[in-house]
Formats: sequence, C-alpha cells, structure tokens
Amino acid sequence: PSRNIGYASVQHESSYYIPFNTWFLKTTDGGKTWIENHFFANYNEEGIGFINDNVGWIGGDERIGTFKTTDGGDTWYNDESFGVPTPPYTSGTSGFSMNRFRSFGDTVMYASGNTIYKLKRDATGVRELSIGNESIGNYPNPFKEQTTITYYLPEAADNLILRVINMLGQQVYTKALGSCLKGNNQFLFNEGFPGGVYYYTISNDKFRVTRKMMVIK
Repeated sequence: PSRNIGYASVQHESSYYIPFNTWFLKTTDGGKTWIENHFFANYNEEGIGFINDNVGWIGGDERIGTFKTTDGGDTWYNDESFGVPTPPYTSGTSGFSMNRFRSFGDTVMYASGNTIYKLKRDATGVRELSIGNESIGNYPNPFKEQTTITYYLPEAADNLILRVINMLGQQVYTKALGSCLKGNNQFLFNEGFPGGVYYYTISNDKFRVTRKMMVIK
C-alpha cells in the first residue's frame, strides 16, 4: 500500500480439513525483509488486500468468512460486509470466498468472490464526485523536483481549480487553471514540497477527481 509497507498472503497447499497453521507476511522496509505473522489456524487463506498501511482484508475460506484489520495485522475480526449467501457458496457465515482484492491508491478497492464489491472511501476529507470520463495522472510519480499533471476532459470545462492536500488533510496549494479545452491537458508542478504523500484534485462545480502523488527527497 505504500513505499515501505507491504503484505503477502500464504495459501496452504493441502486440504484445509487437515489441521494446519497459517501465516501472512509483512515488510516495513520496502521488501528487503519480510516477517511471518500468525493468522487463524485452519483458515484457507488466499487473497490479501490493503487500502492503506493499516487497513486491509484476508479472504478465501467460504466456511469462515473474510477478516479485516485496522492496525496493520496485529488484530483481525470477521468482516460481515463481504459476501452474499448465493450459489455457488451457500455454506459458512459470511465472506463466501472473497479471495481477490485490488486497490487503486488508497480510496478505491475492488474485491471478488461469488460477486464483485467496490469500496470507495473518503481518505483525505475530499469526496470524489461523479467522474464521468474525466481522468488525471502525473508523471513521474514519485518525483523529486517536478512532475507533470495530465488530465483528460471529454468536453471543454470552465473554472477548473487544482488543489493539493497533505496527509493531515490541510490544503497546501491552490492554482486556478481557468478554462480548458476538450482532450488532453497538462500542468507542470514544481513547488518544491517536502518529501511525503500528497493528494491533488482538479475540480469545478460539475466534477472532481483526486489522485495521489509522492515527493521524495
């Protein structure tokens, strides 16, 4: 989920009806070293996904359900918000083999099992509104001195504003982009921010899109 923190699930190879122990792996140094952490015994562990450094899920066992942590894997509890009791999974309590998680930044995650779920959360205090076909990104990312923010508009737009917010939810930069034409647009960002994670938003009174960028020093 971030530059230094990472997680991996370890699936038991044999039948889960045979008693066994399970683990998940965690790194805090960008993958240089990994630590084995005990999970629930006899759990058919498959997919793992984290929306940020501390909040994540492990799923895969339709008999037991999907588990969630909010403290980086120190403790886990059954998350009954995942899974519906429909074929092919009609046994168990919840979960129903939610075994794949894919996150996009720290605001959007998809999970799949016998159905598809989408999680959207307000990570920065900025609510993402209807996007339509608008899209933004920046390259390079991470960056040291400058990055180019690119944004595509399906139609011309007026009164566009670029805002940058830090991890504390504080607005640290504002730029009026004015009127922009349909198609691809770009803006060179070189404000010399301190190292860290930031969220940038392009918006007007009709739409708002937010993405994450990282400054490294």
